Amino acid sequence: MNYFFDVGANIGQTFYWYLEKTNEFDKWGVFCFEPSPRNLTQLTLEAQKHTAKYNIVICPFGLGGDWEISKFYLKTDPAADSYSEKWLENEYSSLQVLSSKIDISWFIKTYTTENDNIVLKLDCEGSEYEILKSLLQNQDLLSRISKIMVEWHGQEKKKEELIESFKKINKSLEAWNL
Repeated sequence: MNYFFDVGANIGQTFYWYLEKTNEFDKWGVFCFEPSPRNLTQLTLEAQKHTAKYNIVICPFGLGGDWEISKFYLKTDPAADSYSEKWLENEYSSLQVLSSKIDISWFIKTYTTENDNIVLKLDCEGSEYEILKSLLQNQDLLSRISKIMVEWHGQEKKKEELIESFKKINKSLEAWNL
């Protein structure tokens, strides 16, 4: 089976910005990971428009390198909510949200098999670092991932270190900048 992991699905923009631009992903399974409660209704409505073409699963939680319940920060604008307060480029809402984070390695082991193919898109406002570190610690799972696209958020030194670590094992990290 082929899977597209949309980590940081937001309101479903990946469907029309990326997946719908080609027939390559037709009939694929699409996991939409979105921990922000205010995005889930719009994400669900957008996903329903594409159920004839994809096998879609909405996952109302984030991915990370471990299992935890964490503070989740809602920005004053609806884009780019984050588990990390330091990634917020503007003020965040006074509303407190607690959200679950699931270990990406556990999720891959549980919901895919060794013969499956995964395309991984990370636009997750700072969580990309812990997700990629988890994958490096579980390199046996990387054989299932044919493509990794990342939107980076700050931490230039950590970014370069991760890119080099993935190069050493012959995996490239492509930029996701849609």
